Amino acid sequence: MYKTVRQTSKLYGIPEYRLRQWIKQGRVPGWHSGNRFMVDIEELLALLKEESMSVLAAAKDPLAEDSRQQAEVQ
Repeated sequence: MYKTVRQTSKLYGIPEYRLRQWIKQGRVPGWHSGNRFMVDIEELLALLKEESMSVLAAAKDPLAEDSRQQAEVQ
């Protein structure tokens, strides 16, 4: 399924400027139709899910490290 940047922004609550940044960086999959960029929604959702998982994994590691350090101090 393909949507315009504006439709994608409204549907998923992602700011248009952020989507346009990602398009310029080549991170958002899709294609140009005239003067519009059509976002591949399924690929975008997969990208967002992958990135959120990596953020969560990175967030868990420092917490685990802090817990270990606190246990050693006590």
